[in-house]
Amino acid sequence: VAITRARYSVGIVFDYDEAAGERGLGHLVEHLVCKNFEDLWSEYDSKKVRWNAYTSTSKIVFYMTGLDRYISYYKEDFLERVIGGLKADKDAFNKERKIVIEEYLDNFASPESAHYYNLGRYLFSDYGAIGSKTDIDNFKYSNVVDFYDKYMRYPVRIINVSKNSSFGGGMGDLFGGAVQLR
Repeated sequence: VAITRARYSVGIVFDYDEAAGERGLGHLVEHLVCKNFEDLWSEYDSKKVRWNAYTSTSKIVFYMTGLDRYISYYKEDFLERVIGGLKADKDAFNKERKIVIEEYLDNFASPESAHYYNLGRYLFSDYGAIGSKTDIDNFKYSNVVDFYDKYMRYPVRIINVSKNSSFGGGMGDLFGGAVQLR
């Protein structure tokens, strides 16, 4: 018996640039946006829909992958939750900021990785997606709200690889009748 299953994906890409005082803000906002669909994590898991997000030095990407019937069912709601506004409150902000600081410290746990990060900072003023601990320590809730509103209301790309490549009325409504990218 042979079974072939096609897996499909949908993803959203945001471009941004962090200045001094904002280093690590994109990564923190990525964590907070994931709270927008936290209520669906177990449902996604039961359908074997895998989702994740990552932050690089210039992009924040949210994606999900799974069988076409589930991706087609969930994709519009997933996209709306990512671009429909930041739902996390100040308590969630404080909790996630602590997690991001732990991730920051993990990146400096070994001498090799600490040397790598510090060399990039010294030679190129490149703090990477992990940012600056001083900046992260000083972030306020208003900073994440402002960052979200500035960079994440309109994705630069929506990638939809599935049999059903259309979006229903909800996405059209979000973008004035058609999926438009800036």
